[in-house]
Amino acid sequence: MMAPAVMMQTADAQIYLNPGCDNMGRREGACPEISIGLVVSGGRASSERLRDAGVPIVGDYYQMSDSFASVQIADPDGNMIELMGNP
Repeated sequence: MMAPAVMMQTADAQIYLNPGCDNMGRREGACPEISIGLVVSGGRASSERLRDAGVPIVGDYYQMSDSFASVQIADPDGNMIELMGNP
């Protein structure tokens, strides 16, 4: 059984940590040791800004509903980070 995920929230930010496979691992066919998710507003615009800035997009923008979408990026060390929130 997998350990539970942790959601941390401040006035301005939410961070989601999940040990093991999460949406990003299932979608990409790999299972990272930890999934890091950042909750953002305006997922599509964030995705486009990051792509334009040269940030590697690991998993394409994916809209799951009218109120939730995600995109996966890689940090400079190659770690996968999932940006999720409203489209």
